[in-house]
Amino acid sequence: MSFVPTILIIDDQLSIRKSLEGLLIGQGYNLEFACNGFEGLEKASKLIPDLVVLDIMMPKMDGFEVCQRLRSDPRLAEVPILMLTALDDLNSKVRGLEVGADDFLSKPFNSVELLARIRTVTRLNRYRRLLSERNKSDWIMEQANDGYVIIDDNDLIRSANTKACLYLEIENDQDQIFDQTFLELVSKQYNYEPQSAWLTWPPEHPGVQSQSPRYLIRPETTISKPFWLKVETLELPAIGSKTWIVCLRDVTEEMSLRRDIHSFHKFISHKLRTPLIGLSNGSELLMRYATELTADEIIEFSQTIHNSSQRLLAQINDVLKYKQYVDSDKAFRSMPLSQLPEIVDQVKLNLKQINLSLDCSNELNTVQIGLSDQKFKLLLEEILENSVKFHPDHDPIINISITQLNHSFVKIEIGDNGVTLSPEQIMQAWVPYYQGEKYFTGESTGMGLGLSMVSSIVWEIGGTCQLRNQKDKVGIVVELIIPIEPFYSEQNEQTTFQQ
Repeated sequence: MSFVPTILIIDDQLSIRKSLEGLLIGQGYNLEFACNGFEGLEKASKLIPDLVVLDIMMPKMDGFEVCQRLRSDPRLAEVPILMLTALDDLNSKVRGLEVGADDFLSKPFNSVELLARIRTVTRLNRYRRLLSERNKSDWIMEQANDGYVIIDDNDLIRSANTKACLYLEIENDQDQIFDQTFLELVSKQYNYEPQSAWLTWPPEHPGVQSQSPRYLIRPETTISKPFWLKVETLELPAIGSKTWIVCLRDVTEEMSLRRDIHSFHKFISHKLRTPLIGLSNGSELLMRYATELTADEIIEFSQTIHNSSQRLLAQINDVLKYKQYVDSDKAFRSMPLSQLPEIVDQVKLNLKQINLSLDCSNELNTVQIGLSDQKFKLLLEEILENSVKFHPDHDPIINISITQLNHSFVKIEIGDNGVTLSPEQIMQAWVPYYQGEKYFTGESTGMGLGLSMVSSIVWEIGGTCQLRNQKDKVGIVVELIIPIEPFYSEQNEQTTFQQ
């Protein structure tokens, strides 16, 4: 929407007001009128005009007093004032300057001169306001906790605040910033996920809009934890080419906390369920049949209750040590693929109803992947639990195959014979904390954290995730590209596989 300057004309003579209206109407201005100083001050306070045309000679309150009052109001102090004076009235012009007038126009005024003066003053005032707002915006952006980058339609960076320069590890040097696109800059140290959300970058192509949040992830290394930035965009009003402001928000703590909470829930459910069943069943039997049981049977049930209580106490102690357990697992660790059969057996035991086969060449037993055994177990549990949950009979046939892509990555494919997904479900499945279950069956009440948990673990080590339907049959395939340890070289710490 174009800017229309507001001009407030304060003059007690109706003929002057009509003359000015006749000259200025149709020239692109919003015209307001006041017939005396009191009315003029009241309207100026409400309108905050872009220009005040003020007559000096008015009854009760002359133009000098009006000018002084305008200048004493902080909101009106910088509004330009054009005073109408009598021809060659030098004293009035001097006094007008003293009380704060910006320019003068002698009566009777020349229409060409009047239009030129007004056009110049309103344009300069517009520039002043824009500069003032720009300075305010710059100050706010510099004080912000988030990084802000302005890019154009070609993804070229136009400006960046201090926080953005810190996140992107660049100096606030205009030549350095302007010489590269945003994606060229971030790809030097970040992976962008989920990949489907970045296909529409720059932010929105005509008719295409990403429904998924975008993330930049700096993978974990031997000396640093993973770092997450959530990327949000806003199109700025501009003439000609499009311009966006890109917000970079540090969500590392948030992502870690959500995953820890989810892991904790799974942890305590696995730890506490079995001993609680023993306590509940044993105590119920004693309560109902104590008078009918022999001494040996009472001792046996009591021993079961005692053993369950001791196990529960041990498990509670484990829960209390959970923080230490989690923190220790966050250290940079790896796992040889030779441990995979043992981990698969543990997961199968926990899930019970599962028909699972493993296809992994013995040649890969010596390969180390960039995941700890605890994280890999959690990752596998999440995927297989989904397969069981969404299978029509909750009894899927699952196959896990592992191949080495190159010296840097292995590919793990986990396929089942369950449901077939829509394109929207496939695109959204890896979005952190996307509530996807209701789209599968309409009955599941889970938190929607399964595959998002997997994606956050894999992305943080520099890997990638893909989800696809089985070819020519029902079911899905989860494909994970996992770095081989060590997966960072001194020359290049950026994952080269994904983009």
